[in-house]
Amino acid sequence: MKTRFWDLSLVLLCAALLLGFGAAILLLPHSDFSEAENRALTTWKAPTVKQIADGSFTQRLSDLYADQFPLRARFTALKATVERCLGKQENNGVLFGKEGYLIPRSEQADQSVLENNLSACQELHALSAEQGVPLSVLTVPRSVDVTTAYYPTGFATDPPILRRLTDDPSIVFPLSQLQSAASRGEAVWYKTDHHWTTAGAYLAYCSFAQELEIQPYPPEYFTPVTVTDAFLGTSYSKVGGLPTEADSIVLYRYPNDTRFIVQNGETGESTAGFYQLSALEQKDKYEVFLGGNYSRLTVTNPTKQKPRLLLVKDSFANALVPFLALHFDIDVIDPRYDKASLSLHEYDRILIVQGIDTLATDPSLGRWVSKQKQNLSS
Repeated sequence: MKTRFWDLSLVLLCAALLLGFGAAILLLPHSDFSEAENRALTTWKAPTVKQIADGSFTQRLSDLYADQFPLRARFTALKATVERCLGKQENNGVLFGKEGYLIPRSEQADQSVLENNLSACQELHALSAEQGVPLSVLTVPRSVDVTTAYYPTGFATDPPILRRLTDDPSIVFPLSQLQSAASRGEAVWYKTDHHWTTAGAYLAYCSFAQELEIQPYPPEYFTPVTVTDAFLGTSYSKVGGLPTEADSIVLYRYPNDTRFIVQNGETGESTAGFYQLSALEQKDKYEVFLGGNYSRLTVTNPTKQKPRLLLVKDSFANALVPFLALHFDIDVIDPRYDKASLSLHEYDRILIVQGIDTLATDPSLGRWVSKQKQNLSS
């Protein structure tokens, strides 16, 4: 009898917790954005008949429960702590690497999306050739590709996606240079974020200079300036905020870099220089570079006219722009947000800078290139 009482009590307790948390998910105010994870959260929207029929509403409902779960951040941190105490070397898709590296394995790659985006690069190359404008493609490797020297014991990876990009002669893929620098202890990648550091961007700039037919400025031209030592990026957020050493963000300043004008095509605002130091007060401190991602920016130096570069990019290029601006006036396009058409013949060069995860998960580049094809044929 006593056993049955405790069994019934346990069942009632579990039922109360399920009902309580379920009601809280539906009744408490929903957050639209997670600053800790730097992403939009799923919120409630009334389903349509089509969404119910095709199952997409069920998936959205599942995402809603996961994103709006009460005390979600604390439960995530508790789970991460338990995982570490059990000796596990991974949590929520992030490896606990050596010397404090938190290494995201990668986003869920879609081979068809990758091939469509690479085909779009080839199509844009053909379009630009018709206009007499040279085009180059720089693909940025992932943290998991570069930081191989810091893998946890027993972990190894050689994904086919790397072979696909390494073997493509039309793509500049500075993997070996970045890997070598990282293995020597150079801070080319943030330990707590998926982006490269300014040092990593500078290394890519130097290795890519011959392709762009430019002479890179030497290291002594720049003055490294540490603007924060409290950067905790997306990898840190994914593992639940476990205690770890924060990253420093170092800017490579150079003479008169505040003379450059960055005009935001979305807001119409203009700023002097490449850096939004106010972003250092927020969670996503990587936005110190150009203020974050926008559909269209224009970077010019009013005191000196240079060849025009069309830069089609994702967030990795934000740290690269200050180096490229030494050689070009730049129109910066992010195909994830830009829907407009351009006149390619107005440019002296075109450069595509995309990370592997963007190429393998986001079809925006392919859609943007299709828009340019339509523009030229109309």
